[in-house]
Amino acid sequence: MGEAAAANSYGFRPGQVKLLDYNGDGRIDADDRHVYGELDPKFEGGFTSRMGFKNFDLTAVSFFRIGGTVISQIHQGNSYLNMLQGRRNQIKVDYWTPWNPTNEYPMPNSDQMPAGNYSDVLGFYDAGFLKIRSISLGYTFQPKTTQNLGISTLRLYATVQNPFVFFSDYMKHGGVDPEGTNFASSGYTGGSGGIQARQIVAGLNTPPTRNFIFGLNITF
Repeated sequence: MGEAAAANSYGFRPGQVKLLDYNGDGRIDADDRHVYGELDPKFEGGFTSRMGFKNFDLTAVSFFRIGGTVISQIHQGNSYLNMLQGRRNQIKVDYWTPWNPTNEYPMPNSDQMPAGNYSDVLGFYDAGFLKIRSISLGYTFQPKTTQNLGISTLRLYATVQNPFVFFSDYMKHGGVDPEGTNFASSGYTGGSGGIQARQIVAGLNTPPTRNFIFGLNITF
């Protein structure tokens, strides 16, 4: 059976969201629902590295998560950032066309899901990542330099917060930040039946921002 005929047998057409006939009965309905993903990661932790050379000091703080599932409300088709209607600026996704028959995202169309609203399934990603939370570089001046100013110690420093994220499937697909902005059953209501699932949610709330801080530590 060709792709078009297979899609038509389930009431879809090529380019629309492709759903798994989980019980193999030849139709897509409530009996095909099943638990997908895991709320808790397999492992998570962090580490802090401190280094010094002469009067310079460098500190880096990192956090990592392995396993688990994050639901991206940004990528779900009911998000105004990923409506795929071709009427406004959207996040960059590899959507389907007859000349680009990808399985990443469905075709841009204002009526993608005539057989039901299944666009929420576009938002599931592996929640694993490695994140550098902060990097701080400092320089402590020699006492002979500061004593003439009546200062006991003088340290100049610069810090950047949330500078890098590595190994994140969510970020590779245009995500904003892999750490969840919500943690509730309201994060996902999949399909027309409104099944609620308690998961980590990367939503449309304000994510952690990248900040640059410069300062002085002075002791008299």
